[in-house]
Amino acid sequence: MLVVLFVLINLICLLVNGELYSALAGMEALLDTQKVLIHSLDGYIETTERKLHKIKKLRNDLVHLQNVSRGNFQDFVSNPINAFVLIKKLTVDWDDARIIMSCVPMTEVTVGHVIFPDQEDLSGAAKALLRVQQTYSLETEALSEGKILGAPNGLPLSADDCLEMGRQAFHAGFYDSAISWLDLTQKKHFQNDSDIRNSSEIHTYMIMSKHQKETNDFVQLASNLLQLGFMSVYQSNSPLGGLLQKAASKNVFVGHTNMFDEATYRQLCQSSMHTLSASYSSSLKCRFLSHHPYLLLQPVKEEELWIEPKISLFYDIISDTEINIMKALALPA
Repeated sequence: MLVVLFVLINLICLLVNGELYSALAGMEALLDTQKVLIHSLDGYIETTERKLHKIKKLRNDLVHLQNVSRGNFQDFVSNPINAFVLIKKLTVDWDDARIIMSCVPMTEVTVGHVIFPDQEDLSGAAKALLRVQQTYSLETEALSEGKILGAPNGLPLSADDCLEMGRQAFHAGFYDSAISWLDLTQKKHFQNDSDIRNSSEIHTYMIMSKHQKETNDFVQLASNLLQLGFMSVYQSNSPLGGLLQKAASKNVFVGHTNMFDEATYRQLCQSSMHTLSASYSSSLKCRFLSHHPYLLLQPVKEEELWIEPKISLFYDIISDTEINIMKALALPA
């Protein structure tokens, strides 16, 4: 009887030791699970904090815009740099924020029925700034610092803002400006390590802008050859001959007169930054215009600014009340 009891006790001990060994092996495997889980949670926290940082940055930027424009909003948005920054915040940056917040119930994030600008508004603001830059031959870096003609009256542009300007310049056909803005984007991005939505776009748009610029320069040369009568020299099946025919058939380039008018327009705008000579100023006139029956009782005041081509400034065309009515009618319904 004692022998049987001793054998049973030994068997029970062996079984218990076997279960304990199996449990310890399972716990050691859970250590690997724990490491993987920690790594996954760290990655999730880092990603979430990065997204939250973008949301906070947009919120802080909008608060800053609200504060600096509180005094006189019309003066603020009349600056093309400020107008571009504001519209970009409410289009591109807000769209990115909405994607990040897409997992948040709309009961917690509500913007109500407010008016948002669209991509067309953003393109218009960017083109307005590009036109000012080209007309007055302004440096890209100065514009990115909020300076127009040396006056620091605008908002500074971030690397992502400069990238958007480069992208808009490319699509508008301003390839020189696009290259300049994209160069500045790279500089700001690497110097300040600032966030950019898609850094690969810098290189993509840079390559496309340089390619289009070189193509346009080559077609400009072909257009000049056409004007000089070199069309008959090249066979139509040759590369240059085909390019010449393409330039001739599609009228790729603006005529000489239009190019001259554009250059004259820029020169006149740039000359307004400088004081006119006394002899030229003495030839400019001011007069009352009443050549229409509507103007007999209240003539319009005209001030000549330039003689050829004629540029004049007119005063008292409409009253302030009428201006406010026109502005109210122009607002969205």
